[in-house]
Amino acid sequence: MGSGASNPAIETVPTITDFIPSTRSIRFSNNHTEHNIDSILFCTGYLYTAPFLTNPFITPPLIHPDGTRIQNTYHHLFYTPHPTLALMTLPQKIIPFPVAEAQASVLARVYAGRLPLPPDSEMRDWEQATLRERPEKDFHTLNFPLDGEYINMLHDWAVSAGEGGKEPPRWGEWEFWCRPRFPEIRKAFVAKGEGRGKVRTLKDLGFDFEAGRRE
Repeated sequence: MGSGASNPAIETVPTITDFIPSTRSIRFSNNHTEHNIDSILFCTGYLYTAPFLTNPFITPPLIHPDGTRIQNTYHHLFYTPHPTLALMTLPQKIIPFPVAEAQASVLARVYAGRLPLPPDSEMRDWEQATLRERPEKDFHTLNFPLDGEYINMLHDWAVSAGEGGKEPPRWGEWEFWCRPRFPEIRKAFVAKGEGRGKVRTLKDLGFDFEAGRRE
């Protein structure tokens, strides 16, 4: 159970030992029983699964045995043994839309024959190098600034094919300044209450990019 230290409305309790449907109750390991339960939400974490890709031709398997990542991938995108198969937005802790747009730009150029992929050995080397940097469970985790760096890598990769096709996003100084402030920005926006409709810029919430650059 998560800690309720930061929220007085949340109580930390021990493990559930019994479900008692007849009385809509649950009993905990300390023998305390809670009654009149409306619903129970199991927060089991995030695991990858692809039951639609169990075809025997998909070998070696995509899913790591413990479900923590998609294996045999190159840059979290191409399935190395058969790179005509690509899996979009596998990374976690990202902003999905710019990542997906940047990935799609690479895919479009590869599938159009304008952007070659490296040899299998190089793609496998990338995966092994990544595993040496972080554990299996964090293979696809791109906490800031890794998410921005990944977007920029994809951009540079796509435009290396030359002119033609939509240019993917590339993060600059403003994006790298803004990204880690998202939680604070959201909190400030929510705190405005009914005044949120008047918010037009980040300065209205007390966040000044230009002032930050001068500091």
